[in-house]
Amino acid sequence: MPRTSLFPRTANKWVSIKQGTVGDCYLLASLDCILSTQEGYQKLESLFTETDNGVTLRIKRSQHSTYLRPQKMTGKYDYHFDKARNEDVFIISNARLKEIDEAPNGARTNSLAVKVLERISAYYFRADWDPAPLHASMKAHDDLRDRYSGTAPTFVGNLLGVETEDKKPIDEIIRLKSIYSDLPVYVHIDYGQPDQNGKIHNCHALRVDKLIPNLSGGYDFLLANPWDNSRREIFTLDEITKRRYHCCVFKTSPEKYELAKLLLNFPKDWGLEILSNTKLTKLMVEVKQYTCRAQKSPVGFAIEQCFNLYRALPIICEVYSKVSSEHQAKILEIINLAAGNRERFLQAFLRDIPRDDVAVSLLSSAAKIQPPCSMTTQSALYRAVSTNSLELYQELVSPEVDLISQLSLFKLERNVHFRAFVNFEAQFSSIDVARLQKIIRYFGPSKSSSDYSFDEHALFELVFSCAISETAQAKKISLTRAGDDIRSALLHYYLSSDKNVLKPYPSLHTLFSAPDYSPVLLERTLDSQGFMIAMVAQVINSASYPDYLNNRLRSIHLSHSSILADIIQQSAAKKPRDLYIGLHRLSKINPSLANALYQYSKATLPAYFSVTFDAFCLEIQQEIPSPFSTWFIDTRTALVSDSEVTRAEDTVSAYITNIQLFSVSFSGIVDSVEDYRDERIREFKALYESKQDLLIAKSLLTSNPILKAFEREIEHKISELYQAAEDQIRMLALARAQIATIVKTIGLFEVYFHNCYSLQDIHSHQNVLKNTINCYIENNPQLREAQASLGLENELHPAVMSALTAKLREIDTACRARKESLTAAEATIHSVECNIQTFPVTFQLFKNESDINSYCSHLLEELYRLTEKDQTQLQKSALIFGFKNQLPPRITLALECKAQEIITLAEKRLLQVQAENTLNQYRERIAEVVFNLKDITSLTQLRNHEFELINRLRGIEHDPDLHEALNVLNQSDTYLNEIIQSQIDSIRQTSKRQEVAFLKQEAEAILADMKFDHYLAIIDEQTKILEVKARNKIKYEKSASKARMLYFNLLEAKRQFLDSDEPLNLRLEQFKTNALRAIDTAKSTLGSHLHWKQILADIASAILTVASCFITYFVTGRFRLFTVPNEFTKPVLEMEKVLNPMQVGA
Repeated sequence: MPRTSLFPRTANKWVSIKQGTVGDCYLLASLDCILSTQEGYQKLESLFTETDNGVTLRIKRSQHSTYLRPQKMTGKYDYHFDKARNEDVFIISNARLKEIDEAPNGARTNSLAVKVLERISAYYFRADWDPAPLHASMKAHDDLRDRYSGTAPTFVGNLLGVETEDKKPIDEIIRLKSIYSDLPVYVHIDYGQPDQNGKIHNCHALRVDKLIPNLSGGYDFLLANPWDNSRREIFTLDEITKRRYHCCVFKTSPEKYELAKLLLNFPKDWGLEILSNTKLTKLMVEVKQYTCRAQKSPVGFAIEQCFNLYRALPIICEVYSKVSSEHQAKILEIINLAAGNRERFLQAFLRDIPRDDVAVSLLSSAAKIQPPCSMTTQSALYRAVSTNSLELYQELVSPEVDLISQLSLFKLERNVHFRAFVNFEAQFSSIDVARLQKIIRYFGPSKSSSDYSFDEHALFELVFSCAISETAQAKKISLTRAGDDIRSALLHYYLSSDKNVLKPYPSLHTLFSAPDYSPVLLERTLDSQGFMIAMVAQVINSASYPDYLNNRLRSIHLSHSSILADIIQQSAAKKPRDLYIGLHRLSKINPSLANALYQYSKATLPAYFSVTFDAFCLEIQQEIPSPFSTWFIDTRTALVSDSEVTRAEDTVSAYITNIQLFSVSFSGIVDSVEDYRDERIREFKALYESKQDLLIAKSLLTSNPILKAFEREIEHKISELYQAAEDQIRMLALARAQIATIVKTIGLFEVYFHNCYSLQDIHSHQNVLKNTINCYIENNPQLREAQASLGLENELHPAVMSALTAKLREIDTACRARKESLTAAEATIHSVECNIQTFPVTFQLFKNESDINSYCSHLLEELYRLTEKDQTQLQKSALIFGFKNQLPPRITLALECKAQEIITLAEKRLLQVQAENTLNQYRERIAEVVFNLKDITSLTQLRNHEFELINRLRGIEHDPDLHEALNVLNQSDTYLNEIIQSQIDSIRQTSKRQEVAFLKQEAEAILADMKFDHYLAIIDEQTKILEVKARNKIKYEKSASKARMLYFNLLEAKRQFLDSDEPLNLRLEQFKTNALRAIDTAKSTLGSHLHWKQILADIASAILTVASCFITYFVTGRFRLFTVPNEFTKPVLEMEKVLNPMQVGA
């Protein structure tokens, strides 16, 4: 069965608790209170660190730590005190965790942390308890009365680092719980069924889950019972008060709790609204803390004003959460100064917080509730101008805000703001000319000596001046040249009414694109002699010109010959006919001017066309009569028949039909729309220009209405072509504007990786960002529509492609930067982690317990100092991985694992030292088992003592303590057996030496009894006598040699008898054999010497007597003393046999 996780791995992280057989309801109810809030849950989670070897629990030192006795935990938990962090550290092995998880008497829960705290908390009890029994720490909850000082929830809160506050008046709990529904409240009441006298004898701790309003206007308490915290029990307020209740609040979020207490002074709905909104709660807490620090106003007043501001501007919470901490501090200051006034807040925000996007959101949200006041709008305008924020300006000119009405209330620096507002207006896709006019009228020059009329011409003058500056800056030319270029373009526009010539100058193009602004405005600016010459030449050159030129032409009166020459020169007429046709047109507008030119040309015609006037007149007279010829010749005398008129009318009608059928479609034209339009106009004119039949028909229909219809159709068709071209240009402009908007949106797409903490996360987020931007492009109907308009249905617009490529490159760059920062942070963390992992730990040099414990504490202190060396860099690296104000979990885990290793090795060394001491003691005991020869006087005693000592050593060999010590030192029984066997061998050797000594003493005693040395001395003496004789007489040489050999053989027999290791009886038998053999060998030679016979007989008799006596003793256990007869004693013995039966009478 898998081990229960420290905390639930489910989505809601709810901890189920079912109390076991132990009376620790106070602890389980307290834990249920803490775990019921997100802050409390995170607090308990932070106490535990899970490693491969087990779990580390860290508890901050408190007054309860004075009762902690580490010796009680021996064999259960490893404990040490972390001085640097002032924490009690408990290291719980996996084996111990398994025991805790499977223990039958504890709580049943999906959180192993609850089970651990059930046991660890008992070690902080004030009262002493015996740790020896099974499950002793659990039983301590039942057996002890004086477990802790203070109340139960206070004890648990202090132990786990959660603030508590005891509450006796139940009314305050009700008020707090009614606005702060998540407030963890612990209640202790008399619990159970009352006896016959109505008294309840038991008590119980529970958690207040909810308060339920009842029909009587009071509240019922919904309580969670630690017996099963998934079930609820309902108690009325009256029942609670009668059961000797005691309540305690767990302040898992102290700031929110203090805010809730403050909100009791305000309407209930305020508290509910504030505390149910997480972002609003955070803002109120920050406002409260700021007010306390600043001491500028009462805290309650600040909360009230902030809430009033929130109701007037709900988006303030979102704004506060979006900005940086620096801007948050500024917002708190602004809230304090605003004192609940929305407009004052908006004005200060626009002035002090440089976040245009947030400012737009604020103004937009405010306008939906109530339009901002004039002062706010003024602040926003200043902000838009100072930051050049088109987005903010667009918000200000929204339908909700009458910008011009607001402007009239301000005293603005006109010259400073005018250019900014005109630039803003010019950037709109659709210019509101009426508003722009009003702006210009408002921002025009201040009144001086002469009033200035703010009409359309004033607008033009300002835009014209702005266009000169922009053109000079863009083209890097002088202002004079820029003015000349623009005037030339304006003249072209005036003469042709073609707005396309103004496209290089956006502000002017925008101005004259408005319906209220016609080219007539240019007449005042372009009123000069050159302008008039060009205008007259334009009319002469082309029959197609704007109607507004007619009025201007009628007012011209020129007669000077040089001016007339300039007009003809600029007319660019290639043939006389062209010139006179132009003059014919001019005559209809200004006959006097036409006549003057006509008169001037009569004399100068040859100089321009190499033809005389008379010759040209003759040519005209030969032509078919026409309006031109009538004007030219003054009269026309031709009669026209009805049939000719009919045919001419049919011809003109046919041309009219062709003109009507001429297509004006610009579909599919993307580039050079004007060129295409001009080409189509040329194709259109080719239908009727220079057609002989048409010319004949027109000459015949001089005043016929059909010619006017013909001309109208031509003008209408040309107008249609121009209009179609303009429509196409407008559509393309809209498409390009849409492309520009999409490009801008792509450019503003936010690229961030700050929440990615691994290479996999980075790659995944990189793909998400790329997929998001690609999906935006692929699924964008506006883009498809714009591209279709631009003829790019199957490919991306180059600008979009460029923006997309740049954004993808930006994503890749940000991705690489995040990888590099993660890699650097990982290297720093890995370096510290390696330092921790390679931190040297050895206890082999220490031989006693105190030194080992002292060195263990020293190593733990040095271990935790490792993170202080590169603390700044490590904190930066941790922050990159999202760990603010804490060590990276890997470092914490490495520290805990190394701490476990230090403690484990210390304990192992302690066991080794104990085992070595035990082994030394046994060595001493073994060494003490030696022979005591002081009181041993016999061989039997010697052997009994040897047997006793060996048995003692064999007894040591089977001692369990000795075997346990050997196991700790990884030494086998062979090592022990060798030591004991060595001692046994020593004992046996000592016994053997003593036994030899005893045997030698016995052999020497035997030799002394037989006077062997005495006889040996006699033999030596007699041998020397024979050797002396042998030197003089040869016959004694053999006897002397035999005698000396006898002496040596007997001496060798003695040596063998004394030095042999054989049993005494065997040695004695061998001695007898060797001695008698030596005697028998010498007897044949030495028996001839009388004294030698006696010597040999005496020594042989002695040997036989003593040997027989001892052999009998070895066989029968008693001595047999008799004399072995020899040849000298045989007569005596025979005599004894005769004499012994004899009886002597009385």
